[in-house]
Amino acid sequence: MVFLKSILILLWNMLPGFLIVFSIKQLLFFPREEKHFSNGKKIPLTPGFAYKFKNWIMHKIKRLLQDYINDSKNFSEKSRISIWEETFFQNVWDKFEFFENIKYIPHSWKENIRYFFSMVFYEIAKQFLRKFVPYLMDYFEVDKYVELLDKKIDIDLVKKFYCAYIYKYVMLFVLAWGFFNGFWNLIIYLIIK
Repeated sequence: MVFLKSILILLWNMLPGFLIVFSIKQLLFFPREEKHFSNGKKIPLTPGFAYKFKNWIMHKIKRLLQDYINDSKNFSEKSRISIWEETFFQNVWDKFEFFENIKYIPHSWKENIRYFFSMVFYEIAKQFLRKFVPYLMDYFEVDKYVELLDKKIDIDLVKKFYCAYIYKYVMLFVLAWGFFNGFWNLIIYLIIK
């Protein structure tokens, strides 16, 4: 009977570590798809976090590309590209501040020179951000590369790597820790008894 109790003490001490590591693996990789109850409501924590994270990242990349294309056509002052252009203009304006220190040029000319150079660089940035970058995105068909990336990122490969190099060793460590903890608990139990 003492032998059976000692085995139970060891297993009892190893069980929490096993359950934690096993649960983390299951939360990351199980199930692959979204599951639903019979009434059509989504089961919580489906799909697994790795699959959900991949879907979230790919959706985010696609949305960022589409937002950039939409912003390149939007000329309002609140669009992201308009803000970048204004920032670029302000940075060039600040860089050409040394014209203010030149003594032999009239003040109105200094302002006009600074404004001229700031507008030149502003227009270059505008053409680059609104015309050239969207042209490159269209020419190189970036959206197709994003779709290809979506297909090529294989969560099963990540799962295989996780199981071979992380899960296995963490599980061994946690079970060894639980075994040694259970062994000392067993020693204390036998001494007290």
